Amino acid sequence: MSALVASLAILFGLSFFGRVQAENVEFFAVIDGKQANNCVGTGSPATGTGTFILDTATGTVTYDINIRTDLLMGRETFAHVHGPGAPCVEGPVLYDVPLGGHKQGTGQVNAEGQADMLNGLHYMNVHTAAVGPGEIRGQILRKVTTPKVPMLSTPTAFALALGLVALGSIVLLRRKAALGSGESP
Repeated sequence: MSALVASLAILFGLSFFGRVQAENVEFFAVIDGKQANNCVGTGSPATGTGTFILDTATGTVTYDINIRTDLLMGRETFAHVHGPGAPCVEGPVLYDVPLGGHKQGTGQVNAEGQADMLNGLHYMNVHTAAVGPGEIRGQILRKVTTPKVPMLSTPTAFALALGLVALGSIVLLRRKAALGSGESP
């Protein structure tokens, strides 16, 4: 009987712990000259915004960035995502992004890069002929979202219900057995 109870307890516990699910984590960046040049700024009037989605299963970062290139002080020469680099701190290039006002594409980060990104240590940088080290920059930060209430999948809910029915049956059988033998339940 105790083996059955232990098996049911394990089944009950497993119903709460599914496989670790990969997720798509959303990020954003506000890009401007104030954050560039180790936060000394560049005086650039150019600005931009970006959205980034990290697929934690593959390490793929999908980005969609819009830059006011008409306001850059010089011709755009390079655009990259850098990391690790805290705000006002430079970091190495992780992947290139295309030149132009609208930048869409994907980049790739390894497990360490994912951890850095999740901790706000990546940034977008646009380099120009006028400001070689980077005219505008934007820290890539995780979007704050409302937590999702976890839902049980149908198989998990069924296993949980089955486990509870079995556990209830065991309790009733033990109680019935105890009453029949004259023991106190």
